[in-house]
Amino acid sequence: MFICTGSVKGIELRRVEYENGNLKLNAPIQVVDNCRNFTFSPKFNFVAFYTKSGIQSTEFPDKFVQICMFNPQNGTITQIQQVPVPNITNVIFSPNGTFFALILRRNSFTEEQKIPLVQIYRTGGQLIRSFDYALSKIPEIFWSDDERVFASSHSHGINFYKTEDDGSVTESNIELPNLLACAFVCDHGRLRFAVVYNDKTTEAKRMKLFEYPNLERHIATRPVMIGESFTVKISPNGSSAIAIGLKNQSDETYFGESFAYYLNVQGQMKLPLKKSGPIHYIEYSKGGDRFVTIAGHVPPSISIHYDKVGTAFEIGQYSFNSVRFAPGNQLVALGGFGNFNGNLKTFDTQTRTSIADGEALYTSEWEWSPCGRLFFSAVLYPKMMVSNEFRVHNHACQILQTVKVEELTQCGWVGLSQPLPLPKVNLPAAVNKAPSAYVPPHLRAKMAAQAPPAQAPTSNPKFPPGYKK
Repeated sequence: MFICTGSVKGIELRRVEYENGNLKLNAPIQVVDNCRNFTFSPKFNFVAFYTKSGIQSTEFPDKFVQICMFNPQNGTITQIQQVPVPNITNVIFSPNGTFFALILRRNSFTEEQKIPLVQIYRTGGQLIRSFDYALSKIPEIFWSDDERVFASSHSHGINFYKTEDDGSVTESNIELPNLLACAFVCDHGRLRFAVVYNDKTTEAKRMKLFEYPNLERHIATRPVMIGESFTVKISPNGSSAIAIGLKNQSDETYFGESFAYYLNVQGQMKLPLKKSGPIHYIEYSKGGDRFVTIAGHVPPSISIHYDKVGTAFEIGQYSFNSVRFAPGNQLVALGGFGNFNGNLKTFDTQTRTSIADGEALYTSEWEWSPCGRLFFSAVLYPKMMVSNEFRVHNHACQILQTVKVEELTQCGWVGLSQPLPLPKVNLPAAVNKAPSAYVPPHLRAKMAAQAPPAQAPTSNPKFPPGYKK
């Protein structure tokens, strides 16, 4: 497997070898020198190189997308297509890489030139579909696992396009007035989606679960009372979904309030949360049978919810606001970034035991490796203008290697792999740190330098005051 980075040097690949707890990170190979961002297809057989709109770079203009074939064994690429488009915000590949979608940002140039903001291409081929989207809401784009069904959302519903056996395309749609959020998943050929919309027939908004192609009848529904803007997460197996609503105006806090709404296919709606307060993060496991919630006033409560049996286990109360499940569905990593102090914790959700603690200061992005034994934490540009780097951690949160990269814009794992057994590593002894006052990031290095040096250990015996031999 590889680690791919985009920076001022272009796109680079580094081969990663990890055996018996020992990491070897090979020298970087420059793949392209004129882009900062990349998107790999789910099976890593294709890759798109581009520079996102908003990244200030005279060397790498956001005016084109390069589509290349990729060999995940040796890391070689072959360019097959280049699409001249401005204001690129995202590239999305279909499951097998047969198609890709370009999402563009609207500005005066796209309006004057009448450039469609969503463009669907056959990989290596021609444009097959294009359309615009409302200024306030970028559409959700989705393909079924067999790529025969394509779905795209808009402000008042969802359109579906199905390719029949004879090559013809059948179009269907579901009307959802004032669609606020939606999410799709395809599991074993079953396409399900969750929506939150406001038809204004009642005071409450509606949250519903559907299964394609039955668009006339929902699987489950519930009311959603509070929230102005929403995001939706659906479990990878399609058995449940969680909507997170944000109320911008609040008497309790300047930042508004957030609420979580749960719904499964049996119509159950209960989501027990230990503490009141904001929703910091919610994440499903890769298999979809469990999820983690971080909710409540600081320090928030962190709980694992086992979806199939409807039970929850509280890990504790920590200053974390981010979650990443390992591919093996058992390990979960917890992190506290942004306003928090960069602490890490790995936890075994099967045995319900803590594995280890660590630290990853100033992290912008982090991700488990495909094998589930490593994860990286990256300090990205332009969120941080200096000290851009990525660190490779083992499952015990220990930093195995740190790589400095000038203006590191993006970092990601590359390569297909099955989850592998965890190697034996020497876990650090648990240390209970005494509570201390919050220190802003820009002052931490200065305070560390001003701290008195630690006293070297001595072999001389220590006696209490006044002791006489």
